[in-house]
Amino acid sequence: MLASQGLSNTADGVATLTVRLGADLSFLSCSGPQAVADEAGALRASVDAVHARGLACGAVVNGPWQRLTEANGLETALRQLATDSDTEQQIAALATRVQLEAGAWEDAGADLIMLADDLAYNGGPYFSPTLFRRLLVPHYRRLLLAARRLPIGFHSDGDLSRLLPALVSAGFACFSLEPEATSPSAVWQRFGHHVTLLSGIPAAWLTTPVAAANVQAELQDLVRGGSLILTSACGLFEPSSVDRLKTIYHLARRSQSAVSDQASSG
Repeated sequence: MLASQGLSNTADGVATLTVRLGADLSFLSCSGPQAVADEAGALRASVDAVHARGLACGAVVNGPWQRLTEANGLETALRQLATDSDTEQQIAALATRVQLEAGAWEDAGADLIMLADDLAYNGGPYFSPTLFRRLLVPHYRRLLLAARRLPIGFHSDGDLSRLLPALVSAGFACFSLEPEATSPSAVWQRFGHHVTLLSGIPAAWLTTPVAAANVQAELQDLVRGGSLILTSACGLFEPSSVDRLKTIYHLARRSQSAVSDQASSG
């Protein structure tokens, strides 16, 4: 996708695309298609490339559950929880690696850490809230306590409603959620409008033609809802998604102006 825009598959390419989209925050990671080497010099150079474009730099760090499922597969990891007494020790060891990687990004000058741990599918979480609080929340709390200056957010796919109370209580700064599975309005109604979400753009808006009037109407509802950084949990995999995202951001600015005008006249 970056090549279709004439950009390199690097942090600089990602930052350049972010500027073209009119966005303010560019995310980097040590995994995925634009992986940055987990080495101090490489991390610093990548963060500097983002800052040089006048952008804030976020770093996506895979959480311990994400690392376990990527190594062993989701079904195997779930079976391990029930049958393997060493699984919790494995998760603890992975959590230590997570903390080291997050600390390296902080040293490199990143502005935000987004912990990515996919804990759910559209039908709900992979395990009970009770098991979640025992298995993962203590590691999350240690990560949050270790952060010297950086806000740390949390990302998961799927319907996270049953696990959000523990995550909000843990102290994460913001939440990146799929709006199709975890409704932003439902989150604000439950936890307050001050809870910051990175959300609001369904995957369908980036992959299929959608009427601009429908998009703008939904965006106006979001603007009225609560603290929001308008984004998508879906990656940009098609060149056509770039133009669609530009249009969405344009409509979002119009929606924000319209809501502000209504508030002023009211």
